[in-house]
Amino acid sequence: MLDFVYYPVAAVLWLWHTGFAVLFGAASGLSWALAIVMLVVTLRAALYRPFLAQVRFSRTMAVLQPKMRQLRAECGDDRERLAVETRKLQQQHNFSVLSGCLPVLVQLVMFLGLLHVLHSFDRTGAVSYVPFLGNTTTMTAAQNADTANYVFAPEQVRSFLHAELFGAPLSATLTSTDSVASVAAVAVPLVVIAAVATHCTARASIARQLETTRRRG
Repeated sequence: MLDFVYYPVAAVLWLWHTGFAVLFGAASGLSWALAIVMLVVTLRAALYRPFLAQVRFSRTMAVLQPKMRQLRAECGDDRERLAVETRKLQQQHNFSVLSGCLPVLVQLVMFLGLLHVLHSFDRTGAVSYVPFLGNTTTMTAAQNADTANYVFAPEQVRSFLHAELFGAPLSATLTSTDSVASVAAVAVPLVVIAAVATHCTARASIARQLETTRRRG
């Protein structure tokens, strides 16, 4: 359903893994872990502009809210006049509700794509990998190991399934029967990296907004 997202995401992961494989080996858990980390960073970089659009939308909303309250007080029960004045106010500030929804939607779809591609390395368990986006046929372990995952050939799928980092299988999930502690040893650092990338993006955005404000002032 979202192959136009899955294939590019898988291709970026493939490129990073290919690069790290030169240094650490294709079967190395470190190669796969670093590739996943850099995939997250790459997606955050790709989503920088949508993130800025979302920040601008929030700032405009903050500016408009007091004016909207004033309009409601002035218009009272005259809904038609309120609608007309609201449209005028939004046009004056180049404000569109759609401009606030699209960045969120783009970010959501991209990260759903990331999760789907990673989960699709192991299709032997649950049939649904991304909520509301359909089911993936359940396979036996042998079938899964011999099936490509988007741009990844079967041998690369097997490499991912067998890769370990600090004793934890990278293909494991928190609902697996493996040790939660060992899985967390891999999952937590990846989550931290994603959080740091998000934090850096936010700081860069705020700095840019402040610089723009100073120039206008």
